Amino acid sequence: VCIFIGETLLFLNWAITADILMFVVIPTRRATAVAFQSFTSHLLGDAGSPYLIGLISDALQQSYATSALWRFLSLGYALMLCPFIIVLGGMFFLATALFFLDDREKAEKQLARPPSSVRV
Repeated sequence: VCIFIGETLLFLNWAITADILMFVVIPTRRATAVAFQSFTSHLLGDAGSPYLIGLISDALQQSYATSALWRFLSLGYALMLCPFIIVLGGMFFLATALFFLDDREKAEKQLARPPSSVRV
């Protein structure tokens, strides 16, 4: 039950992130912005984190290689990094609120501008 609640709360920001992205990017660049956001999210999240957790766990195991208990606990200690990274990410997510209205206004001004004439 706790895992379900935790995962649900962690993924609630996906819809908000997509909504923010649609508001601050002009329509002709939205597909690229969504692709870049998705790529970056996966690169820094589910693609890179297992490697980083493994590196930390291996480093902890090498420090106390003679203890079987420490080899078991090293992965748990490495995984304790995740809550701190989640809090850090949440702080950055909330910091984007400081720029949202200005960015939205810039995108709206870009849309209101008449298209420049193209010379052939």
